Amino acid sequence: MIYIVHGDDYAKSRRLIVNQQKKVSIGLRVERDALEFSPRELYETACTFDIFGNPPFIVLNIPHTKMENADDFIKVMKKIPQETMLIVLCNRELGRTNAFYKNASALKAKVALNSKPQISNIFTFVDSVFYKNKRAAYEELEKLAEEGADTFYILSMLLYGLRNIAHAKFSTVEFAKKSNFVREKALSQAEKYTHKDVRELFDFMYQMDKKLKTGLISQELALVYTLEKILNT
Repeated sequence: MIYIVHGDDYAKSRRLIVNQQKKVSIGLRVERDALEFSPRELYETACTFDIFGNPPFIVLNIPHTKMENADDFIKVMKKIPQETMLIVLCNRELGRTNAFYKNASALKAKVALNSKPQISNIFTFVDSVFYKNKRAAYEELEKLAEEGADTFYILSMLLYGLRNIAHAKFSTVEFAKKSNFVREKALSQAEKYTHKDVRELFDFMYQMDKKLKTGLISQELALVYTLEKILNT
């Protein structure tokens, strides 16, 4: 039997493996990294039963990125004994173009996706920053970082928040077209900044973006500097 277990909830994936091993009552588990294990070795291991005739229980760790010899592994998997328990494990979600995922049906494999629920909210982060709630801002930033949010995306959303405040502060025509919810929130946040503050923040973010694109500053530092600049303005 073949399982393809993937997703960023690695702890849940490991529990699935333990429970499956208990279910089939196989004491010995063989775990290998696909990047250090050849398709031939996988086949030989999959066909090696113990002296009591018990089939092997194999966990094959694969990367979420493309593997050059993935097709060779798949050819072998189609030939291994049905009694053998093979779990293809990845600690990230496999895309639809992934060779193992695409061939799940041909391999007659069961697929299990274990994903952590999303706990971060980029809009909560942006609001915390522009309300100058430092503690909440860094708590939300930590959640975003844990979930792998892109730094450029976070910076772009801070710029989005600043634009809304600018529209509110300068009473633009575009601001009048926004929803009541957006207008009220932007007006509330705008009270914390002067017209001069808004102009200086735009200039600061422009300079930071230029330094980022010319390699004069790292993404992490750019984000922290921008965050501190807004919070302390």
